[in-house]
Amino acid sequence: MSPFDDLKAAISTGDTGKLQSQLKDLVGDIDVSSLRQKFESSGLGDKVDSWISTGPNTPATAEDIKKTVDPQKLQAVADKAGVDVDTAAQRTADVLQDVIDKVTPEGKVPVST
Repeated sequence: MSPFDDLKAAISTGDTGKLQSQLKDLVGDIDVSSLRQKFESSGLGDKVDSWISTGPNTPATAEDIKKTVDPQKLQAVADKAGVDVDTAAQRTADVLQDVIDKVTPEGKVPVST
């Protein structure tokens, strides 16, 4: 099963603990707050803020992911999934907003422990 399939399964079950763990596997050992900072520093803060809020989500693109996720981490995800980097970036874009939306159900960034 690819990391993207694992995420989709966790999204469908609503298992936020598993989602947070798989998010770290996907984008690196960072929490939602750190991911938010990475997106903000890439000029994409409005997108991640829409995922955290309780309103509609602004979709991310593969290019957004490439701007934000460490290239080596993205390559590792691509290798694990058996796809090229462009495909991995697009699949990450497709699931990342849903993951963040699920782990922030009340529109607030969870406190890291």
